[in-house]
Amino acid sequence: MQIKTSLKYLVPVYLFSAGLLLITGCTGSDPQKTETSKVDTLTRDTSVATQQHPDKMAKADTAMHPEVEHIRRQLLKVFKDDLKVITDNDRKFTFEHIDLNGDHKKEIFVGFNGAYFCGSGGCTALLLSSSGGLLSRFTVAEYPFIVLNSATNGWRDLLVGTAAVQPSLRVLKWNGKKYPGNPSTQPEFTLPVDAKSKYVFNFETYDEQWFDF
Repeated sequence: MQIKTSLKYLVPVYLFSAGLLLITGCTGSDPQKTETSKVDTLTRDTSVATQQHPDKMAKADTAMHPEVEHIRRQLLKVFKDDLKVITDNDRKFTFEHIDLNGDHKKEIFVGFNGAYFCGSGGCTALLLSSSGGLLSRFTVAEYPFIVLNSATNGWRDLLVGTAAVQPSLRVLKWNGKKYPGNPSTQPEFTLPVDAKSKYVFNFETYDEQWFDF
């Protein structure tokens, strides 16, 4: 009897609640929830698109990678005198973060792979600050860059390959303002690479994402 009595009172309550929800759904919806749903859908669609077309990641992806716009603006400044001769196919970049000076802000390595930026000796690459400012510009550099555990003037030493003179690894050390731009002019590194060293643009493991500028 106790169970039957409970159902007797609960059934009208459930029917009333269901009717109220049905009326609410017909008369309108929460604008904030609707907008949130649109944003979620856009994010999912953008994610799928970038996975399908990794070589066409551009302005639409700045929501997923906020630093892309900082990098793009810097590249337009650095290469402003060259933009007329750089083809659209060459105006693509990729980037990777790493904290080089222990300030808990990750510097940004920017790499290129087009014919304008790469040749038989290696490629052009940039090092930007966490906010996108230019720190160093490298030429005839081969990927990957290797970040050693050793440091000079508070910044991690780099190993950069080059074939400008002969295929070899060269040590680049921070001089207090920047890293040397041409690795072929720096001392050759002949020791085994420490297993704890970190690799930048190791394309065997690096998830490549290319952006337009």
